[in-house]
Amino acid sequence: EGKVFIAGHSMGAWLAPRIAAADPRVHGAVLLAASLRPQWHLVVEQLEYMKSLEATPRPELEQALINARESKRKLDDPGLKPTDVVDGIAGTYWLDMRGYDAAKVALALDRPLLVLQGGRDYQVTMADFEGWKKALGAKKAAKLELYPDLNHHFMPGSGKSTPAEYQTLNHVPAAVLEGLAAWLKAN
Repeated sequence: EGKVFIAGHSMGAWLAPRIAAADPRVHGAVLLAASLRPQWHLVVEQLEYMKSLEATPRPELEQALINARESKRKLDDPGLKPTDVVDGIAGTYWLDMRGYDAAKVALALDRPLLVLQGGRDYQVTMADFEGWKKALGAKKAAKLELYPDLNHHFMPGSGKSTPAEYQTLNHVPAAVLEGLAAWLKAN
């Protein structure tokens, strides 16, 4: 009653600890498919994964991967300046994102956190979830839940997750919603 929780998915989940830390009215946060690595690293990884799914990668996918790798190189460069522009976005933004440590901010929060991860997620992978487990393992107010059969959108499936499955009408399983509701009620 009267408690405000925030929930973020993917990049929103990565930023949720920062948002919660900025507003004391936020009682807790739910992080769905939250990365711990820079977004520009994830893009390269996602494109490499998508390329691995194709027997003969499409030229536009090859070019997107080349571009993403170049952006990553620029964004990881210690010499990046606030006035530099990468992918049409000012360096000030990138430097701010580069300086943000989601795990550190989440650990410092004195509020409950729920971290949810799909085991078939190729966009935010188990490497990120393992990082969250390591970072928040001792935090009593943190709960981490893995749903092995769900993808990035928390939709069920089997086998390797692919971009094509995002086109199939589906629903978040009741177990996820019930678990979320129970956690919110308990906190």
